[in-house]
Amino acid sequence: MGSHAIPGSGVVTYVKEAWDEKGKPPVDKRVVHAGEVPSRADQSASLVQIVAVVYALVLGQSFLQEPGLFEHPLNPVDRTTVLAILAVFVGVAWEYLSYSLNMGRYPYRVRWTNGTSDTGTEEGRFGVDLGIALAYAGLLLTALRTENHPAGSLFAFFIILIVIDGLNFVSDHLAMFKWDIPEYRLGRDVPRVSGCLLVLYSLYWVFPAPQALGNQLFLVATAVLIIVRDLHYRRVAQKSFANWLRDKESAGHQLKFGGTRHRIYIAGPLGFTPYGADYQAEEILDRLKSAGFDGSDPWATPTEAGQVFAMGDAANLADLQLAYQEVGQNNIDLIKASDAVVAILDGTDVDSGTASEIGYAAALGIPVVGLRLDSRVTGDDLAARVNLQLEAFIEQNDGTIARTLDEAIDALKELIRAREIRDKEIARATADPA
Repeated sequence: MGSHAIPGSGVVTYVKEAWDEKGKPPVDKRVVHAGEVPSRADQSASLVQIVAVVYALVLGQSFLQEPGLFEHPLNPVDRTTVLAILAVFVGVAWEYLSYSLNMGRYPYRVRWTNGTSDTGTEEGRFGVDLGIALAYAGLLLTALRTENHPAGSLFAFFIILIVIDGLNFVSDHLAMFKWDIPEYRLGRDVPRVSGCLLVLYSLYWVFPAPQALGNQLFLVATAVLIIVRDLHYRRVAQKSFANWLRDKESAGHQLKFGGTRHRIYIAGPLGFTPYGADYQAEEILDRLKSAGFDGSDPWATPTEAGQVFAMGDAANLADLQLAYQEVGQNNIDLIKASDAVVAILDGTDVDSGTASEIGYAAALGIPVVGLRLDSRVTGDDLAARVNLQLEAFIEQNDGTIARTLDEAIDALKELIRAREIRDKEIARATADPA
């Protein structure tokens, strides 16, 4: 029996849909807002793509222009050029790996707009890194010139290497304006290796009649040193990251109440209004500081998120999502690093964000002191002042609900004093079980 296609399935459906859509204009389902600019992720990916194209042209040119070099690389007349191209290839490979690995950690925030821009450091860094890619193109052209003069001078080659290292150094320092660049990375691109090679090569050229073999040895040393340098710094980076993870994990297990000053997280919706923000800054935070505490203010927005929020309607969805994630993670880190929480409970119902912060702190064993200045009664019944579940979270770690700021500060002092005494007793009992 012959087979036939079932209507509405498989290839028939695809062909029918394609035929029906024939001649219709393409549908752009993406909503474009006025003043929209590329997102941070889009711009980072664009830079990596541009650099990849430049590097592909740099390396491809050598194969297309002089294919005979690679067919007979060991010929005496070809060795210098082949080794020079190899050194360029090694440098380009590590450079591109650096771009692609750092794209997520230190992304670019270049804004292509027609108006004035406050991202000068990012635009400068973008230009510098494109300059590095072009410098490698110039390095390749210098390498190809050695074909006709295998014993000729390589001064231009080593000088361009120094320029590339210098531009990398500038790029990292420009990135410091927006990103926390690790200390080990700032020293990575100081032109030590390329500078030492140039000095040694200068001494080599003091002797008469330089030989092609000398050039070849210097080029091999260049490729090896580039690889060794980058592998070394990647090991340093891995060690630094491992130490950071260990410190972060140990911070969650150490005793929080053994210091002289204690950090208090302020949970509440006061930052949504100007007068509320003023009360939190000028009253709550100042009073806590006077009482000997350090206040953690979740309304102190991280720099990057603040820049996105400042764009208003011009901020695109991807950047806003990243900004919200950054703010949320920042608040989580602040709560974890706090010795106690003061939670503002005013309103007909407790703010949802504040309620979640109270629950999170309670789950971590961090004491919470609620502050309710609102005179309205909003509990489930007369036995509940605010909300029975919320009060259970507060009382779980010996917290309380205060009616005045003075009462809240006194409650914090009592809580921390009691915890210090308990922790000392636990430490004493652990040290001497008998």
